[in-house]
Amino acid sequence: MTKAFKAFFLARQLREKLLLLAFVGAAVAVWFSSFAGRARLFWMQVQSTNSTIATQNAWLAKADSIEARTKAAAAKLDPLKTYNANSLLGVIDRLAKEEFGNNVNISTEPSTISGQFATHTIVANIRANNTDADWTLLNKFYSDLEKLSPYVSLDELTISTTNTRNGTGGTMTVRLHATSVEVIRKGA
Repeated sequence: MTKAFKAFFLARQLREKLLLLAFVGAAVAVWFSSFAGRARLFWMQVQSTNSTIATQNAWLAKADSIEARTKAAAAKLDPLKTYNANSLLGVIDRLAKEEFGNNVNISTEPSTISGQFATHTIVANIRANNTDADWTLLNKFYSDLEKLSPYVSLDELTISTTNTRNGTGGTMTVRLHATSVEVIRKGA
């Protein structure tokens, strides 16, 4: 078969040979470009996989340390002090309303139950004035939330402010996500 192609090629005039070589060269260039793209993608996937494996190996190497710290932390927790969904909502609502009155809107997210633990999350939206007095109230509210640790954690706190045209006053909107992990007592 290659003899037939060789004979066909040699029987052509010079310009036809050059045109055939140009077509073959273009086909090889397109194939090589495609191959190079696939090779680059493959190499990126190899590097990503190696990075993921290295990260997982690092975490696995720390498994004993993590387990020991987890057991130590769990030993310090009093299951009777953990908050269920209603008590979490109540304590956050009480603390927020003590500082900001009725400018508080609190909602709950669905709880997640896994074995003997339940995770409860609330979202609180607080509107206040952008004044030093309300910033002081926000600071006190945050300090009161810190006192609930380790039974309540503040996952996210977003503060956005607006000013009036003269640069004074305006409003402040605070959005926070707080989470508690409840130890579900058997028979409760």
